Amino acid sequence: MTDPTAQEKIAQALRGIWISSRATLEERISVLTQAGQALAAGTLDDSLRQQAESAAHKLAGVLGTFGMPRGSALASQLEQALGNEKSNDRHAEVQQWLVELREEMAAQDRRCA
Repeated sequence: MTDPTAQEKIAQALRGIWISSRATLEERISVLTQAGQALAAGTLDDSLRQQAESAAHKLAGVLGTFGMPRGSALASQLEQALGNEKSNDRHAEVQQWLVELREEMAAQDRRCA
């Protein structure tokens, strides 16, 4: 048996961090989902908009750290769309980005299993 390489050790550490961070990441997705639903219904208030913008910003950074450029880009798009008070006309895009973001995260879950 050989010792793991530095790259393998880093990959193992990142998998562990992903798994331990998953609940926090899911909370952020939940905030984005609530905001997306409120946006579609025309009831997105400033408080939820700010929470969603913050959640999306944090996800963009974290997902980039985990080597998920597509997930990071989707979170950035959500941040920009939800941070814009005139985003009501983008609710269909927001919903699609949320679906794609969930798919990206599920793929990472499978890689880390």
